[in-house]
Formats: sequence, structure tokens, C-alpha cells
Amino acid sequence: MSKHELPYSFADCVELLAKRNTKKLKNNTYLEKIDEKTFGIKFHDTYVVKIFDSGLYELNTGGYKTKTTKVRMSEFSPIAVCQKRGEWFIFNYKKNTTIPFYNGVMVDKNGEKI
Repeated sequence: MSKHELPYSFADCVELLAKRNTKKLKNNTYLEKIDEKTFGIKFHDTYVVKIFDSGLYELNTGGYKTKTTKVRMSEFSPIAVCQKRGEWFIFNYKKNTTIPFYNGVMVDKNGEKI
């Protein structure tokens, strides 16, 4: 990985954390190794994005539906989290589609809901 482009893949996470178990990415946001098959993007005390070795991403607010939570999910996964009239949605860039957001939603590397 000579030059990283977001979102992180599992392989990117392995490389970034080859010599440690955590790396600061942004203010209050860290990449952490959860176990051998899972990395997490931790914002404050919540893994807002989990990245699995299978190529899947899991999104979770931890109960904090904030602008920064949406930004972190959008930065570190292959989708964008957006809001309309107080409701959260997942936007798939590749297909130009939107689906309702819910905690624990899983998407693949192409932004497809699983």
C-alpha cells in the first residue's frame, strides 16, 4: 500500500497495524485490531465501522446519531451515510441507490447491503 485511498480494506488495516494494535486516524478516531478477522474504526467509545476479513463492513452509531458519526462512517466504508428529515440513509455511490440506515447494517466492498 504505497498510497492509501479510503475506505480502508482489511489488507490496508493489516499493513497499517503490522507493528501495533491501534493507530490514530483523526480527532477521537482510531483504527484498532479487534481480533484476527476484524478491525474497527473507533470514534470515541464506539466501533462506527467494523472491517472484516471477508470484505464486509458493519456500521453502528452506538446510539450517537451525530454529524461526525455520519462523516466517520462515510470516510471509512464504501458508502455514504446521509440524512433527510431526521432519518438516516445509506447511499451507494456505484449504484446511485439509497436504503434506510440501521445499526448493524452490513455492506460489501461495493456498497451493497448484505
